[in-house]
Amino acid sequence: MLRNYLIIVSGLPRSGTSLVMQMLSKGGIPVLQDSTRSPDKHNPNGYFEYQPINKLSKTLDISWLEKYTGYAVKIISPILAKLTIYFPTKIIFLNRPIPEIITSQEKMAMETGKTQTLSFSIDKHHLQLVFEKHIYQVKKILYQNPNLKVLEINFPEIFTNSENIINSIDTFLDGNLDKTCMRNIIKPELYRNKVEK
Repeated sequence: MLRNYLIIVSGLPRSGTSLVMQMLSKGGIPVLQDSTRSPDKHNPNGYFEYQPINKLSKTLDISWLEKYTGYAVKIISPILAKLTIYFPTKIIFLNRPIPEIITSQEKMAMETGKTQTLSFSIDKHHLQLVFEKHIYQVKKILYQNPNLKVLEINFPEIFTNSENIINSIDTFLDGNLDKTCMRNIIKPELYRNKVEK
């Protein structure tokens, strides 16, 4: 099926972007990824990253992405916020409770020895406010760009209401996705760091 737009999956790191990339891949969407970052216990099914994306925060040159119509690529929100997208693009944006994101990032940082780099010594309440402000600003940028269409997904609902989430993604991307394959790769046991209610 011809999709004449780029597909971007975005959100803060540890918000569920890798899972949605996997769902798209299983659903029949070609994805931009490489094998630079191997799967690990945090993302046992892979990170679905494409290293040239990391350079965008410095070069801001997205012209090379225009030729990948119909493809999906993961661009985390801190990078996406810096880009001016001037061609048709559909963005799937992951919303996950900020405390869950902070906990997940902190666990990864502790295990990789990057706690100082990521400054988790700062008060978590302050960090939550920083993340919330960032998300607000990113969404404002996205919704003001006429070249973009945005679908927001709540990460917990992928596990609690997968049928609705998959249908919304299928509709957003003009249909014809393999919804059964998308559903089959959703593993509830991989939803960790939940916020207790």
